[in-house]
Amino acid sequence: MVIWSVQLWLHQKPTLHWYHKGMGKANIVIIIPAYEPNDKLRVVVRELKEAGYQHIIIVDDGSSNRCIPLFNELAKDCTVLRNTINRGKGYSLKKAIQYSLDHFPMMQLVVTVDADGQHQISDINAICNCHWRQPKAVILGVRDFTLPHIPMLRRMGNQLTSYLFQRRYHYLITDTQTGLRLFPRAILKDLVRISGDGYEYELAVLIWLVQQMIPICEQKIDTIYFEDQGDSHFKMIRDSFRIYRVLFGKKRGVKK
Repeated sequence: MVIWSVQLWLHQKPTLHWYHKGMGKANIVIIIPAYEPNDKLRVVVRELKEAGYQHIIIVDDGSSNRCIPLFNELAKDCTVLRNTINRGKGYSLKKAIQYSLDHFPMMQLVVTVDADGQHQISDINAICNCHWRQPKAVILGVRDFTLPHIPMLRRMGNQLTSYLFQRRYHYLITDTQTGLRLFPRAILKDLVRISGDGYEYELAVLIWLVQQMIPICEQKIDTIYFEDQGDSHFKMIRDSFRIYRVLFGKKRGVKK
């Protein structure tokens, strides 16, 4: 049995390198799925804009009326797509990826970012820099689940899923549920055809990448958990069941 290795780039606070490569931030699309967001989303968008990211797609995943003013405000500087009902993170990601393919012809990279403020600008910059070292790879921003402030259930769940993923697919991924991911344009059309509308979609993507032998690189990022974890919409029993059903289900591919 051969265990494939994941290339791990040590975390660094980077200086951006892509300008001399002939591509700037205008060729990067940031995607933020959001369900019932709070003011942290406003901060995320402001920091992205200040850092020079020009193209930001936010997907309102069927949030309640209380969020309408926030989304209307953000729509002045971002593209806001709306689901009339809560469809799930996977559905929202695929909707935004397809939109980016249809409306940003110069786009070369998609970076997915969570709406709750867990992903720092320095970490987003870091995975973009990692792309230039591995231009054909998918880059994952991975958290350190050995740190003492990580909630026990989160630590145990991630470590178990990582272990089971390695046993089944012979590939070690240290953070299977990270929301900070970079995808090169070449695979985006395939990503929108992968099954899954909820959190299980993110695992289904990893399975597909391994099956297609697409390189996956890991970039260490800051591990941030807020004292108030009410921002998380992950339903432990329901969503874990869906994730493990994908993990142990039939070998997956893209829809024809």
